[in-house]
Amino acid sequence: MSAGDASEFAAHGWAFVPDVLDSETLAEARRRLAAIYPSEEELRSSPDRHQWVADGQFGGLRMWPIGDLLLDLLPVDERIRVVAEQVLGSSDIRLLRAGYQAKYAGTVDFEQVLHYDYPNHSLVVPAENDIIGFFLYLSDVTAELGPTMLVSDQLRGDITPERTHPTPESCPEYYRAEVPAVGPAGSLLAYRSTTYHRGSAMTAGAGVRLTLGFSYARPAPWYGFQSYPRLGEEEGLAAFVAAASPAQRSLIGFPRIGDPYWTAENLERVARRYPGFDPAPYR
Repeated sequence: MSAGDASEFAAHGWAFVPDVLDSETLAEARRRLAAIYPSEEELRSSPDRHQWVADGQFGGLRMWPIGDLLLDLLPVDERIRVVAEQVLGSSDIRLLRAGYQAKYAGTVDFEQVLHYDYPNHSLVVPAENDIIGFFLYLSDVTAELGPTMLVSDQLRGDITPERTHPTPESCPEYYRAEVPAVGPAGSLLAYRSTTYHRGSAMTAGAGVRLTLGFSYARPAPWYGFQSYPRLGEEEGLAAFVAAASPAQRSLIGFPRIGDPYWTAENLERVARRYPGFDPAPYR
């Protein structure tokens, strides 16, 4: 994140960071997603077979891990982690949740009201930079392909926990001031969980919006993280643990290097649990 991006984030609660992914990684991610999501032609020709992608606003959502190692490593990619640490102001951060989604024009009404994200993740009202949401664009997002709409925190003023979902009728000034986060594939949108935003309608006659949505937070027991431990015996998470770096593993709550957990006995047990896991960094 450049100094200009950081300044925009500090002032308004969100920033659009271009070119986070290189073209080679982006192309490979799109190739692998094509094995999961149908093309528009496939959806039109076999709507019953692919109904799951058009079953409501979150129909095309696949939660992390999805069992493809390259795609499962993207939310913890070094380039993304650096941005997350920068906006959270800490190197001790956790991945709250992650999921891929494909939205298809002409299938579902994706229009939402403005809202905060923090009620999904926190029992309390967090400080402004305690929980940050992200969208990694895996396709170009234009004004016609349902961009995320955002309202500057300067207009909002203080956080208003009694108003988590302002409507166009109750707060028309917010809707007049909202800005669409449009941009090319490979870009990253970062926004505070206390910044008003919403999904907008797809008005294009055709097109697919591919994104990876995820959130990071400073660890705290009153924040709701996806329960990664319950997924520990799934093949996708086991492959992630074996392939990830120690820093990447720590993002889902894995003990860090130097943690008292890493006795010789525990290290040997974890290495047996996850074939391919390299114990050397933890010794």
